[in-house]
Amino acid sequence: MSGAHDKTGVGGGSGEWETPDPFYEVLDRRFHFTYDPFASELNHKTSLFSTLDGTYRCSGDHEHEQISEHDGLNTNWGGQSVFCNPPYGRGLIEPCVRKMAQQMQRPILAAPAVLVALLPASTDARWFQNYVMPYAHVSYLPFRLSFVHPPFACGPKCQSGKTPHALGVPLANPPGAYALADYQPVWSPMS
Repeated sequence: MSGAHDKTGVGGGSGEWETPDPFYEVLDRRFHFTYDPFASELNHKTSLFSTLDGTYRCSGDHEHEQISEHDGLNTNWGGQSVFCNPPYGRGLIEPCVRKMAQQMQRPILAAPAVLVALLPASTDARWFQNYVMPYAHVSYLPFRLSFVHPPFACGPKCQSGKTPHALGVPLANPPGAYALADYQPVWSPMS
């Protein structure tokens, strides 16, 4: 989704590529994610998620209850097990990874319990060097993901029977390699 339809919480024009369900499910079995801060109503992976319009909780029948007017960049992620697949694109990813690094610098009880991000492996980018490398253990994927773009609402032929859920059209991958960044809390002595 792009332009006026972008509801990911970081503005218009994003390259919104949905994480494929099989890949996400493997990660979720390990990390038990509870919050998706850069999502849309159609592609969120957890029942608690944020969009440009605010933060929502999804019920079992695809209904979304708004619980805050704050988007993912302006919400405290403390205590959550967070999965991030931020929108890719020039000027869009940096605020997201900056937020990830900031959340992990909070006092340990106010930091996310887990924070894992699926990111372009742009090791030469300033945002990667400033906000990923100092704060995360980075694992480079040895394969290419088949992302889904754009998501659309479940229809009458939906086979998955699960919530949250979005179906989309598998497309060629966005260019480049990908990495998983497992952010670690920044330990500091108590004053």
